[in-house]
Amino acid sequence: MQKLIKPLLIAFISLVILASIFAYNNWEMWQYKYGYRPVVLNLVEPDESDEQGETIVLKNPSKWISEMKVGITDYYWVEGINSLRFGLWYRDWDYRDYETYEEIFDVRIRDNQGQVYKPYVALMPNLGMYESFQIRDFRGIDLNNVEQLFLDINLAQDTGKLHSVEIFSKSGRNIGD
Repeated sequence: MQKLIKPLLIAFISLVILASIFAYNNWEMWQYKYGYRPVVLNLVEPDESDEQGETIVLKNPSKWISEMKVGITDYYWVEGINSLRFGLWYRDWDYRDYETYEEIFDVRIRDNQGQVYKPYVALMPNLGMYESFQIRDFRGIDLNNVEQLFLDINLAQDTGKLHSVEIFSKSGRNIGD
């Protein structure tokens, strides 16, 4: 019995250490993915000189698009600079054939009047051990002047399979607290 306790203790301690390293390396990614940390410009552009107003959360009920193997955070609209931000995440092994992250997804936002907004910035902080994270920022979107907003996303190399998700509706169904 004594001979069994020492190897089990070493194995248990090793497992706790590995789990701690994994959790530490993925902590920031988990915070973004599950809404504990909003995707805000201050974290990616500390020199932003525009006056920022309140950040309004638009809840995303469908956080995972299984056909594309991509996750989408809640959406954050920043009053004052009319900026809509969100994050995308995906498992690295699903897209290992792509050389740069710009080649993976083509993301646009369109309103009910047909105006299309292209990303102002697409950044990819080094987050996670086996997943990648991108921040997308769209400027010029004034929620006070649109009835609905839709996110259109597809793989950049596959223009035929467009996935469209409603982000915002004036009825307020998806606006968080």
